[in-house]
Amino acid sequence: MAEYGTVRTPYNFVPFSEEILIRYQSLSQLPRHDRIDPARKSGEIHVEFRAETPIYVSEGQGKSYFAKDTAGRYHIPGPTVRGMVRENMQILGFGVIRPGEDLEDMPVSEHGKLSDGMPSSHRKRWGQMETPLDYPSAILGFTRNKTAYKSRVSFGNCYLTQRPQELSPVKALLRAPVPTFCAGYVEDGKCYTQDGFRLRGYKQYWLKEAGTPPLPEWKIRTATTMRPLAKGSAFQGVIRYKNLAEDELGLLLWALQLDEGCFQTLGMGKPYGYGRVKVTIQELRELEPKELYSLQSLCKGAQRAEPDAVAQYIQAYQRYATQALSHGKAENQSVPIGDREKIRDFMYLKSTIREASEVSYMDYDRGEYETITAPLPRVAQLRNGETEPSDEVEEQSEAPTMDALEALRAKYNARQLR
Repeated sequence: MAEYGTVRTPYNFVPFSEEILIRYQSLSQLPRHDRIDPARKSGEIHVEFRAETPIYVSEGQGKSYFAKDTAGRYHIPGPTVRGMVRENMQILGFGVIRPGEDLEDMPVSEHGKLSDGMPSSHRKRWGQMETPLDYPSAILGFTRNKTAYKSRVSFGNCYLTQRPQELSPVKALLRAPVPTFCAGYVEDGKCYTQDGFRLRGYKQYWLKEAGTPPLPEWKIRTATTMRPLAKGSAFQGVIRYKNLAEDELGLLLWALQLDEGCFQTLGMGKPYGYGRVKVTIQELRELEPKELYSLQSLCKGAQRAEPDAVAQYIQAYQRYATQALSHGKAENQSVPIGDREKIRDFMYLKSTIREASEVSYMDYDRGEYETITAPLPRVAQLRNGETEPSDEVEEQSEAPTMDALEALRAKYNARQLR
């Protein structure tokens, strides 16, 4: 009798969008760094990250303790927060996917690369503009070829605000992504070696309660040791911004706090439910450039913004983006950015807490695991209560040969060993 198992993936994908938002048409339009523009926004965002599950941010590669600064203070490093915001901006800001930067552009066949599975609009942009100035690049800066632009946002460390409660060490298998699992990463059950393959999108982990399954002895030596801090740990820090337009500030704020009821994920162990945090913008402070060089203003510093300022800036971005993506449609005919399928999928992934059984998609014969080609259901299907791929998708599916899969897997493994 065949032995059966279940395919479970702790992740799903926010689909790539054919639509792209280019915020600036040329480098000359970008704000200068050597002055404060009175027509733009500069100030500080005071933010708190509160852990809803145990959280583990490593102090360095190969180390098992939580990150500390030179004074021994537990903290979430600024670059970790920046990475989270950058990823969210890419989705909420309809950014351009760049091979080698946002996507590891590995060869997948004799004549193709992974980037061949990107939407055509992104591939066209690479040829039209050497440096497409989308929101993430314009706000957070970039270095490409001989061109560079410094970030207009500075992310400080976020420090633990109470006595640390370090939990017992946990061992878990924290593997690198395995894109050779075609059913997980490619749409319509295709493989990278087939013409017209399309990548699923931005990988996001499901939210769930933290816990790691017991490991057999032969896997323990390859497991990562984590020493997480307890649920309820709170970290506070300051993010400083300079010369942002209202819509840019709105996107930054939205990428931080998301919609009501949503959570962020930080650190290691996300597949096991670790690192779910609630982000709260405690205070928004703004500089008044006209008064900046007066003695009174120097003493006061940035002033507290109005209570509803955060919501107003987020709405400013959403209006701007909705209009920019509407391509001349009347206001009553345009789809608000928050109602677009891609954004709804993203917020669903960031607000829905699921059990392991809820991300089990199909049964399989263990002896045939390598031949699984049925695609994972799209997030939109799960949102709408559909758990099976549609007939249309099944008809489009075409199983790749084992030789093709083995060749791709060998190429990927060789790359990982370099």
